[in-house]
Amino acid sequence: MYSSHTLVSELVRLLHKALEAAQQEKRTSKQFLAAAGEQERLELVRHKERCIADLDSRLEALLKDKEELEQRLAMQDCQVNELQQHVQLMMEKNNAKQEVILKLSEQVAACMADPQRTVANSMGTETFCRLQEKIEHLKVILKVTFTLQPWEVRQLLFQETRVKPHSFFWFCLTTM
Repeated sequence: MYSSHTLVSELVRLLHKALEAAQQEKRTSKQFLAAAGEQERLELVRHKERCIADLDSRLEALLKDKEELEQRLAMQDCQVNELQQHVQLMMEKNNAKQEVILKLSEQVAACMADPQRTVANSMGTETFCRLQEKIEHLKVILKVTFTLQPWEVRQLLFQETRVKPHSFFWFCLTTM
């Protein structure tokens, strides 16, 4: 997963930090030993305690930030999964519509091609007219789907799904 160069540079960085910490500790020890009286030594200890408390509070804040970021990432992952499922469903729905159009077109073509067959024999006139209207409507939908610009697709999706313009899903649609 990690390259050897990355591991070596990380090791060098950690060793450098350890060296800095050791040098700081050495300076602090020298200051403590060089302090003339108990009052100076006590002040050095108090200063170090304040530094430790400050570092502890900064560490707690960073850990809290990390936890919040992890939660946000988990939520975003969940939303991405939902969006992927939604896209998959839309693709399946589109494929199903295409199949219906093809089957209906074949049925209409078969009816038109057979002069002996009348509409009244196989189905009612109203049913046939509704089928033709439905076929034309589905053809228009397919044609429009493949010719629209992305912003037009987003607008249609908004109209069809009633997605709120300030939702995360809307944000994902507008960044396509």
